[in-house]
Amino acid sequence: MARYFFDVINDRGRAHDYQGCDFPSLDGAKRQGELIAIDLLVDQESEGRVGGKIAICDAMGKELFAIPLQAQAFGQA
Repeated sequence: MARYFFDVINDRGRAHDYQGCDFPSLDGAKRQGELIAIDLLVDQESEGRVGGKIAICDAMGKELFAIPLQAQAFGQA
């Protein structure tokens, strides 16, 4: 299993995930990142903010995949 980290990047800067989560594959990490993004999207919309992304990174900090914080990315519009 590999450990993946979910950094939140938006207009306020970058919030690093220092704990991470273990997943057997990047696909599992992507699904977790999508859940995080949906949760953050709801919070952002209630605050009147938009934009940003969830960066899924490996243990060395390399960005492997990014999920935009946009309603269109999840079929909401």
